[in-house]
Amino acid sequence: MVVLITGGSGFIGSNVCEFYARSNQRIVSFDLNPFDFDESDARNITFRKGDVTNFQDLSAVVKEEQVDGIISAAAIVGADPVPLRALAVNCVGTANALECARLLDVKRVVYVSSNSVYGIRKDLLPVKEDDSPNTVRVYESLKLMGEQICRIYKNNYGIEVIIVRPSIVYGPRSVYSHPPNMVMKILSSAISGKSFHLSGGAGDHLDYVYVKDVARGIALVQSQSKLAYDRYNIASGFSPSPIEIAEIVKGIFPNFEYVIGSGFSQQGGGWIQGPLDISRASADLSYVPTSMKDAILDYSTWLKNHPDEKRLLEQRASAS
Repeated sequence: MVVLITGGSGFIGSNVCEFYARSNQRIVSFDLNPFDFDESDARNITFRKGDVTNFQDLSAVVKEEQVDGIISAAAIVGADPVPLRALAVNCVGTANALECARLLDVKRVVYVSSNSVYGIRKDLLPVKEDDSPNTVRVYESLKLMGEQICRIYKNNYGIEVIIVRPSIVYGPRSVYSHPPNMVMKILSSAISGKSFHLSGGAGDHLDYVYVKDVARGIALVQSQSKLAYDRYNIASGFSPSPIEIAEIVKGIFPNFEYVIGSGFSQQGGGWIQGPLDISRASADLSYVPTSMKDAILDYSTWLKNHPDEKRLLEQRASAS
């Protein structure tokens, strides 16, 4: 089976490519620029240059590579990206992938959405796939629009489309396309031997998931012959506060010190959410997330072996 991923050089996309490559499966990475994968992984990754907003670019590659499945992961991220370009990439790019599936007999499209479509959930209760969306900002609104485009193609043309909703993602290669989230900021301070200070934020709660878990979850969704649902949360099932994250990090780096004030962080603005319910993914995909402690241990080792990204993470975390 040949799987193509749009946005294959991005944060999530590159990790999906790596997961397939290390499982000795072939994957086609479709993006504007290639990613410099390790030589051992690159043998199973075919890079094809193209713009996801250009249907001719994408359809030609899908046809030439005899693609069986598409993972639609190309996106411009951030709470409020430039609307027109984000609309083109996040929505038109998704429609182009689905149109390729309609015309070229692609078996399944997996659309990478986001936990942000659920919006603020002050009750901090587990969030289920059937819970009503609540979008306000540009990014989550466009992600929800992408989901609606998927349903149009499913309901009107019979295209098999599965939506995955990852929670807040952290891990290798994130700093190249994503602003540092709370896990990355705290870990960056600990690795650098610095203390971490946050004037407010003890009240912030969000589900954070390791990017390698997301890559594995997406691959599981793409590979299963039959699925009971068309939406799956891919998350940790845990919604920690910054203090809980700092305590986990301190368990790994005993000399790490932190001060986190009460209330909400200034940047978060009260954007909180309970854990994503992962019972569907657990039952249908045998998906089991990595514990935050083990994930942070793995990520810290990875950063030590990739000093350029470690330096960039430190710079971006201290500037934000």
